[in-house]
Amino acid sequence: MNTNDLRDFGGATEGRNDGRSRFHGYKRSATIRRCEVAILERARRSATRYKGGMLDQWLTELLARSGMSQAELARRLTAELNRSIDRAAVNKMTKRKRNIDGDEVLAIERIFGDQAPRSESLPARPVDAAPPQHISGRDLVGGADLPVYAAARGGDGHIIVTFDPVEFVKRPAPLAHVKEGYGLLVTGDSMVPAYRPGDTALVNPRLPAERGEDVILYHNPPDGEAEATVKHLVAFNDREWTLQQYNPPETFTLSRIEWPICHRVVGKYNRR
Repeated sequence: MNTNDLRDFGGATEGRNDGRSRFHGYKRSATIRRCEVAILERARRSATRYKGGMLDQWLTELLARSGMSQAELARRLTAELNRSIDRAAVNKMTKRKRNIDGDEVLAIERIFGDQAPRSESLPARPVDAAPPQHISGRDLVGGADLPVYAAARGGDGHIIVTFDPVEFVKRPAPLAHVKEGYGLLVTGDSMVPAYRPGDTALVNPRLPAERGEDVILYHNPPDGEAEATVKHLVAFNDREWTLQQYNPPETFTLSRIEWPICHRVVGKYNRR
């Protein structure tokens, strides 16, 4: 497999819905002794904290108790999510013929004022993901010119990023031609096991926001210092981001007005 093939796996090519993967692994001592990259399949779009096998029953019971018709729920979901959802889609949700996405679950909770059944914990990786594929790092890294920025813990699980490089590291293939690319030292444990404190998230700020990808949201323009949060993007619309963290498992929303800047994470280097 050549570098161009691997670039597609890193998420730098738009329009692929299958085989989207993340780069993992890059352990260093005084100099780089070994670099491994693990490619993970994309997780399903639906939020993993919800018990998918019970959502259809939960929705059916909500409709029965409230007396709301499927057509009315479809209309209200369309208004909530700013995208078209018809009665047939709602009917399929109740019969487990269609997945209920994370933002749809949150909208249904708001409409009925009832909480969806939750899973007690999240798996270390998506249960339907393929095992990581390990590839030699020699084919993936360029010059040691990728800036890495540090972050300190802020309030409400957020971080404060300082845009003064603490080091420069080898540049992976997904960022080979991305001048604005950078690394961010992860602090906090809200995204364990995907990202552990000391890992370096690899970021391509050029890529657009996309469901099912890890992102860094900024509260203010990333210049000097900026408040940020690293999360998994479940869904988004014109008004808000639907985000997921793993530790403790939680799915929640943030206003796009308050958090207007979204940078895509295309992989990570493991902590030293």
